[in-house]
Amino acid sequence: MSFNLSTEGIFDTIIGTAQVLAIIHALVKTRQVKSPSLKLILAGWMMFAMIFLLEAVSFFFTSLILHGIASMMQYYSSLAWTVALNLNKRQSPYSLSLLILVAFGTLLHVSAILPGAITVEEELGQISVVWNGPFEIMGHMSYLFLAVIIIAWGYQAWKYAPLGLKKDALHFFLVCLILPLGATSLNVFTLMIPILVYLADLLAVACSLLFLLIIVREPKIFFILPFHLYSITVWDMEGNLLYSYEWQRKGNLLNIKEGRNRVIGLLAKVFIMPSGSVRISSPRGKFLMARGNDFVTILHVSKISRILTKAAMNFNEDFGNIYREGSFLMDGAKHLELAIHEFLSSHFANIPSRMIDDANTSLILGKSKHKLDETQVSALKDHLGEDEFNHVVKATSRVPGLNINDLIELCKDIEDDLNDVSGKKEY
Repeated sequence: MSFNLSTEGIFDTIIGTAQVLAIIHALVKTRQVKSPSLKLILAGWMMFAMIFLLEAVSFFFTSLILHGIASMMQYYSSLAWTVALNLNKRQSPYSLSLLILVAFGTLLHVSAILPGAITVEEELGQISVVWNGPFEIMGHMSYLFLAVIIIAWGYQAWKYAPLGLKKDALHFFLVCLILPLGATSLNVFTLMIPILVYLADLLAVACSLLFLLIIVREPKIFFILPFHLYSITVWDMEGNLLYSYEWQRKGNLLNIKEGRNRVIGLLAKVFIMPSGSVRISSPRGKFLMARGNDFVTILHVSKISRILTKAAMNFNEDFGNIYREGSFLMDGAKHLELAIHEFLSSHFANIPSRMIDDANTSLILGKSKHKLDETQVSALKDHLGEDEFNHVVKATSRVPGLNINDLIELCKDIEDDLNDVSGKKEY
């Protein structure tokens, strides 16, 4: 087997090496993350890198078998990424796109074993390994499938990125957009203008190096999943706001200083036992209340999961430890802010998508305000007691648009949810 110094093989080696370096960095940074979708993304990415490395070897040694295996890697990479995106978006691996891809894979494998599917030819004065016949058509379609999936992945990361990652996610999306569109378009035109293959390779090299730089700069790109964290607030048992953080600075935000969270926090003191949690719903999203001995953490999120509940409980405990420690320091406020931001990153950066619960629940918090009648007073006192009743009524007077009838139903719902939560296994 003679060695064939191929320009296209050199380009493919650079592209594949850049991808492998990015994968190694991502594996190191995400080794503690237990997420099936993340593992599938990394597996698909490894197969994507193998496309270029196997093609490079096939060009250097004019190997038809390795070139065919490289072509199959395109399909299996698409398959892994499709399942990963389905898990992120639907909490299920199945979708119409997966069915179409499986059907396409059958045709691809059949076309690969046809006589003359892969041949050795001379292109631009160099020996090259190329597709032929039906396999050539299926190979270009495989590139197209892969391009669509990469663009979908980049768009999803950019769309759902929290504010701190928006810029990096945008760069990631642009690379995911330019690489498949540019390379795929140029590969199609190489059928008419063969020399364009070098331009396609140069574009792929540039995008691969940019991709590597983005992942090295911000590996949390892999943790962006399709739900929104809006805000987190921490309250003491008297209903005083101690800490707040907003992931999104505009839209879907509550008035956390004098808003519904205060009322919910006061109710949490009555209905949630220490180390307990309750989920409730509003038109603006889901609220997860996690109570410790001294504090209540309220997480405002578009979707709720069992593992997110656990993360909120852990955050609540860490907040208590740091808050008590920080209160005795000269620079307590600064120490507290830095420490809690670190905990925010560790607890809420990498929520596995398969645990997300997308169930829609009924409206709890209304928009109209009513005066209390005797029946409502009696109902609230039965749930809250005299002292807490006076405390909650005082708080609700500062909350515009809170329906008292809904507040009574909220009390009942919290009791029901507490019974449900106490009977479920924590994850």
